[in-house]
Amino acid sequence: MTFWNQHVFVLLTPDAILRGVQRQFIDRLRAEDYTPVAATLTQSDSDMIDDLYADVIAGHWETWRYRMIDDAFSLGPCLGLICRYDGIEGDPHVVMRHLKGHQHPAKTSDGELRRDFGAVNSILGVMHASDNPAESEKDARIFGLTSADAGPVTERLDLLCALTTPVSPEYRDFDAVLGQLRAAILVAFLPRVSDPETVRRLRAIVGRTSAAGSLVDVDPATLAAPGAGLELARLGSGKIPGDLLQVLACEFTETTRGHWRGAELFGTIRRHGLELDPWQRVVLESSLYFEPERRRW
Repeated sequence: MTFWNQHVFVLLTPDAILRGVQRQFIDRLRAEDYTPVAATLTQSDSDMIDDLYADVIAGHWETWRYRMIDDAFSLGPCLGLICRYDGIEGDPHVVMRHLKGHQHPAKTSDGELRRDFGAVNSILGVMHASDNPAESEKDARIFGLTSADAGPVTERLDLLCALTTPVSPEYRDFDAVLGQLRAAILVAFLPRVSDPETVRRLRAIVGRTSAAGSLVDVDPATLAAPGAGLELARLGSGKIPGDLLQVLACEFTETTRGHWRGAELFGTIRRHGLELDPWQRVVLESSLYFEPERRRW
């Protein structure tokens, strides 16, 4: 049996590192009988990404997908692993294919890695894993690993995980990011809203109110509930500029992309002085092309 018939290359992508799940992810790999035997932390570049996805690029990728992938990998470093499979379930690559789950998180199930570790969409998918021995060898080499690097790595890898875990891990899923954008628009123009009925309706959308009339259980993601954007835009008509009303109403999902162009949406946001951090921008822009995993509204 050759080395790559028993080993699989696994890559934790920058979104996983930003969310601080690397230690739990590796613990999960070990629990699933995949033992890391080599590891490297790498800031990827465009050439590496082209090599990693060479087969699909040669097939049917459109230029906007290149842009999404480059933006996602520019968020930070990624963690490459060679994992030895110690299980008895069959071909290590086939077992990993089932374990990682569908590339579209909305089609994954509980118990699959992409679902359990909070993949946002197929661009921000937490991980990449090679599909066969030849691909594992190629992918590992792209990130500077070979079979010669295999050996004891547990203590070094645990230290690497500790050192790369953010002080403030990224917790925002798609709904939280969309809700924050809508909240920022409302905050910017709330001084123009004086009608008590409009204020009452806005409060009802933002969150639940107590018997005394105070807002309770307010979560920015409640502003992202399906249909909330259209209702907010309706309430803001005449008070919020028309182009920004379009941003407020947009669901930022693949099913709504036909009505709005991403460049126009983000240009409008900038013109009105609303700043998106890199995570917000990548989450919203990639979700316009690849359906995001949503909360169970």
